[in-house]
Formats: sequence, structure tokens, C-alpha cells
Amino acid sequence: MGGHLYLFSCFFGVLLSTVAAAPKPNNNPTPCHAKDADLDECLVKGAQQIFKNMAKGFKEVGVPKMDPLFVSMMSLHSGDGPVSLNLDLINATHKGLSKSTVTAVEAHPEKYEFEIKLTLPEYNIKGMYNVSGKIMMLPIMGSGPSDITFKNVQAVWKLKGEPSMKNKKTFVKLTDFDVNIDPEKVSVKLDNLFNGNKQLGDTMNKFMNENWQEVFKQLKPVVEESFSQILMELGNRAFNKVSYNQMFTDM
Repeated sequence: MGGHLYLFSCFFGVLLSTVAAAPKPNNNPTPCHAKDADLDECLVKGAQQIFKNMAKGFKEVGVPKMDPLFVSMMSLHSGDGPVSLNLDLINATHKGLSKSTVTAVEAHPEKYEFEIKLTLPEYNIKGMYNVSGKIMMLPIMGSGPSDITFKNVQAVWKLKGEPSMKNKKTFVKLTDFDVNIDPEKVSVKLDNLFNGNKQLGDTMNKFMNENWQEVFKQLKPVVEESFSQILMELGNRAFNKVSYNQMFTDM
């Protein structure tokens, strides 16, 4: 995944700073407090409001609209196994995150730990691709337009961090960012496979879609690990802008 995928870091930076800071007009949620008994419920409402307004952006904190999102590079490289391939998704448009429903938030501010559960009705990635390798022992290669859609995704994001002092203020440095995703269905369309051989390309696309569960099962660890690494790196950029005391004024 490329450096332009900063959507999720913006989400967490905006989420924690806006729910904790003074209320702002229109699309910013009500403040939450770390020691409140209803902290998790408050964060669910705040997170839901953030997702809802991703298509508009957050001018108050300098964040542009984030759905749709342009992603310059997303690389998925799997090793040995039934599915072994190098897949790069290039200059792609990601759509659908603003339609997410936040189902639960479990926060432990004193431990710098957060867990967010959400569902996405549809998440679409459309752009260009390069691929080489094998799928269920069948060779695959090509480059061209791609269209990948995840339907009814159940996702869990787990964040862990540690305190870091800067200018006499406490900031958060993320040490772990685990991602788990479980789609109900994945559909794939890769044009121009096998140097434009339509028969082979149509056959491979049909095979991938008919066997999407096994294909995704094999790719799931590398997909989640790729997201985890980039999200932790970019999440730290966001957390570096807002002190923990600003996020939770009663800490």
C-alpha cells in the first residue's frame, strides 16, 4: 500500500481529537470524557458521525473529503501456498467507507488501547493493476484496469499505544494496529489478463469469482498485515498532531 493511503490515520486523529475537544459546528461530534461510564457509547456515536461526514471532509481540522479516496499504490504479496502472487493495485479509487456502521467501541484510555468494530455494506477499489503468480495452481499474469468489490464487510480494528512526551505534553505512539476483515462476498474483475487473451482472461475471472472464498482465505493474512503496517505508520502521524490531553481532557 502506498503513502497516499492516509484515510485511516485521519480517521483516528479526527475521531479522538474531535470527540474530546470543544464542540464545533455541523459535523463534529459531542465531546467524550475518559472517566465517563458511557465512554464507549459516546465514542460509538462520535465515530459514526465521523464516518457519515467522510464524504464532506473536516475543514475545521484540515482534513479533505475521504470518500472516495485516491490511493497511489496498494501491494499484496503472498508467499507459497495455493494462492501465491504479487498483486499491485495502482492509482485506485476507494469508495464506501463513509457508509460504515460503527457497531461497538471498547476504549481503555489509561492503557492506550482501543477496539473499533464496524460493518461496511460495500467497499469498492477501482484502478489499474499488475499481477503475477498462481491461484490454485493456475498461473496468472497481466496488467490493466481492475474492479474489486467487498460486500457486507465485518471489520475489527485494535490499536495499542504508549505515551510519548513532547514539549511537556503527552502524545500517543502506536505500537500495534491489528486489522481483521470478514466480507460476505468478494467480486473481482481484472481486464487484460494474459496479454489481452480474452478467453483465458474470462476463464480466470470466472474462476476467481466462483472460488472467491478460498482465494480470500489464502490472501486474508497478507491483506490484514498490509493494512496493519500502513495504518500503524499513518496513525502515528495523526496522533503526533494531537496531545492525549486534548483527546481526553480529564486524563
